[in-house]
Amino acid sequence: MRIRIKTRIFLLLSVLFLTSCIALAQSPTFDVEQQDALDLLKSLARSLKSEQDKIGAGVIQARIAKELWAFDEPFAREAFRWAFDGISQSKAGDLPKEKQASFIKSQATAVKDVLQSFGVHDSKQAAAWLKAFENERTSNTSAKRDSSRPDLFMQIAAQLALTDPEQASRLALVALSGDHIPEGFGTLLFTLGRNRRDLSDELFRAAIATLRRNNYVHDPAILILANYLFTSNGELHSTGNVADAQLLANYYVDAAWKQAGGDGNPVSSSSASFYTTLELRAVPIVSRYAPARLPELRGQMTRIASGLNSEQLQRTELLRTSQQQQAAVAGRYNYNIDEQIERAEKEKDPQVRDALFAGIAYAFMRQDADRALIIAKKIGDEKMRMSAEDDAYLIKVQQLLWSADSLAEAHKLSAKFSNHVFRAKILVQLAAKVWSRNKDQAQAIELLSEALNATAKGNDIPDKVLAQLQIVEQFAKFDSIRAFEVLGTAIATLNRLKPETEPVASPTAKPPLLKMVNFTVINGVEMTTANEATLASIDFREVRSLAPQDYIQAKLLASKLDQPLQRANYLTAVAASVLKPQKLTSSMPAK
Repeated sequence: MRIRIKTRIFLLLSVLFLTSCIALAQSPTFDVEQQDALDLLKSLARSLKSEQDKIGAGVIQARIAKELWAFDEPFAREAFRWAFDGISQSKAGDLPKEKQASFIKSQATAVKDVLQSFGVHDSKQAAAWLKAFENERTSNTSAKRDSSRPDLFMQIAAQLALTDPEQASRLALVALSGDHIPEGFGTLLFTLGRNRRDLSDELFRAAIATLRRNNYVHDPAILILANYLFTSNGELHSTGNVADAQLLANYYVDAAWKQAGGDGNPVSSSSASFYTTLELRAVPIVSRYAPARLPELRGQMTRIASGLNSEQLQRTELLRTSQQQQAAVAGRYNYNIDEQIERAEKEKDPQVRDALFAGIAYAFMRQDADRALIIAKKIGDEKMRMSAEDDAYLIKVQQLLWSADSLAEAHKLSAKFSNHVFRAKILVQLAAKVWSRNKDQAQAIELLSEALNATAKGNDIPDKVLAQLQIVEQFAKFDSIRAFEVLGTAIATLNRLKPETEPVASPTAKPPLLKMVNFTVINGVEMTTANEATLASIDFREVRSLAPQDYIQAKLLASKLDQPLQRANYLTAVAASVLKPQKLTSSMPAK
């Protein structure tokens, strides 16, 4: 009897031991790589608090917090808070003036992204953070401490315009309570105008009040306000209202009185710029919506004009010519295609002629890419012509890939792209198509090798790094050794990139009359021929399919990255690739 009892106890203990082993094997803590990844992510989040680039560090901390939420919610909350505080408290005041606008725009984007990521898990707390951030501006001490805060609020408002228009409007009104109209106002005004005209009209009136409060000093935003209500020839948009048109017309006349100079005295550059606005936009608006005050306006314009120097007069004439050119390009839709081509061929102004031919080519691309290519070859400006041709070739590749038998033709066509880096991206998508269709490893390797050679011919730019990382992602599907080799190449390219600088615009340079950005979907990926990637857009997501195949090797490669933030970004992607939150959540009781 005792032997039977001992046997049963032994069997029971054996079953319990076996069960506990299985549970341990299934537990995330048993996975050595996963535990190492969790520790690595937490260590990275903490170390990023000491980084000087608070915006860059905060973006990565928020990314880490998203990955850790399913494993350690308290720590993830703390990391989100570090990210938000670091980004929102950053100051642009110490930067050169030419860099402040891009800094504030990046800061606004980062604030929005952190709040959205955190809001997925706790929307009430995210809203409370934003509200507290907004309230800081209302205190006098805060306003004195950071004069760039209105610009930041306006940029955040522009980021929120589509997802939360009412919150965006509230932030914008706070931003407009100062003495100037912050950058980003135009984007916000037109975005809200398409969806919530009531909110955008309120911002329009608030902007007029801001301009008056600033003693009518010329502000480029006055052109934004005019374009919001009127067409280029002074016609009120169907969405505009007469009361707002009258408000703007009266502002023009009041501001004209406030401009100093004239009558033998020199005119400041600000007043000269405002005079140009009066000439190009104000006269037809005032004549229609404040006709009784038109003589006032003309009298003040005569006074101001008498004080303009030759350079100021030349600039006014240059802007008038530019406006006439833009009107000529905008009017192309009044003609059929053949008439447009004939009109473009007769145009004497080369800049207008190129813009007309480009507009015709892009209008034709989707329905007849071959004819669009013929028209594009008529463009005189080499850069504009090559860009239009590349966009047409991209559409032809898309159309060829609709058929399973025309991939070879698409490969042949890819050789025509003038942009080597973009050609590499196309070859990567062709390789992905080959692998997904028939697992033809030899052909995929051929295409990816050709893509790698194409990147070698391109300049060292962020798009080149992204193209090489996309090659890594495809090689990881069937050849991890080659994938790691190309990853080393991508890291070397990244190390050679110089910090991005804000281009300095020439005061005499004229903006292009027509700028076209064409998006085309290839193999499920939205692509554009323009090289628009930035260093900040490189987040190494492409290595997430490779890193689990050799976590240690992937992790060690981080030491080859020169910049600490890029190294942290890379390690975040590597660590996230081995996390398996479904194992953790499956063993936890439902809340």
